[in-house]
Amino acid sequence: MKPIATVLAMCILAAPVTAQDGAGTITGTLDLKPARWIVAGAGDEPTSGWAETDTGTEIRLVGTPDAQGDGGPGTLTLKMDVETGAVAARVSEVEVTLQRSDETWVSNSETIDLTLEAFQPSGNDVVVAGSFVTTVFADSVEGLAADSGKGLTIDGNFQATVPKASAP
Repeated sequence: MKPIATVLAMCILAAPVTAQDGAGTITGTLDLKPARWIVAGAGDEPTSGWAETDTGTEIRLVGTPDAQGDGGPGTLTLKMDVETGAVAARVSEVEVTLQRSDETWVSNSETIDLTLEAFQPSGNDVVVAGSFVTTVFADSVEGLAADSGKGLTIDGNFQATVPKASAP
């Protein structure tokens, strides 16, 4: 599995930055409608970034709606704690937040299925890629007791090269 992740990471690093229109992309569906976000890079507000922790790396990807898209899915933020070890990197905690107008939609590790396909530090940057499925809810939800009919389902793929930040 590690050789595949390394090859994928090298492909992402080799991709021209202008083709990504930012630090990367998050593509997929929002309630079964096509959606695409551009991952904000260094200097953009809000900012994506990563920082070292006691157990590995904390990554924050901030996706702003693609101007070429169908319009207004809202700002999407993926926060993940990646534990690095001798074998492979794995995600231990994850949170997805969707900011739409005056509403904030949130899901946490218990309701997110995230697969990390690539994690590769490269100087002051980290290359990360993967996929996720979740249902975000307008109200803060404890555990899995949420009524799935009241949430928004997001199914997406992400790939980005994010800079080191002091507090992602």
